[in-house]
Amino acid sequence: MNAPGSKARIDLYKKALSKKDPLQWLKVVKSCWLRKEEASGHIEGTLEKEYGSRARRQLHAELAAALEIKEEEVEAFIGDYLKKNG
Repeated sequence: MNAPGSKARIDLYKKALSKKDPLQWLKVVKSCWLRKEEASGHIEGTLEKEYGSRARRQLHAELAAALEIKEEEVEAFIGDYLKKNG
């Protein structure tokens, strides 16, 4: 998700999280992760971190329900899957 300024980007995050669309949540997670990587040593914005975490939780909850596993197991499941099918 690319926006010219942080306020516009946060507005995009809000809209994405209000939808029942896991693909939009994934886009928020990815955008926040990329921005964190680009910052390399700079302090990550509080709102950026908050929305990234919120999107990740929503995505994990949806995946856990679909896979019939606990939310805490989602990251390990993805990691194992990528190692096997990578």
